[in-house]
Amino acid sequence: MDDEKWAPDYGPAQFVPSWGATITGARNFLIAYNVNILGTKEQAHRIALNIREQGRGENQVSLF
Repeated sequence: MDDEKWAPDYGPAQFVPSWGATITGARNFLIAYNVNILGTKEQAHRIALNIREQGRGENQVSLF
């Protein structure tokens, strides 16, 4: 609460222990859809990684 980036949108920046605390966040908009794939679970997972915006980790190999 000392950092200006964590200042509340409304009200004083004062913590009252008897009130507790809640922090919420939001992420970018997500569009999801289902596709039936005739293949193994591993093949479906690799296809999903290729389609996702965030991509894959270092230890995951591209299917294509």
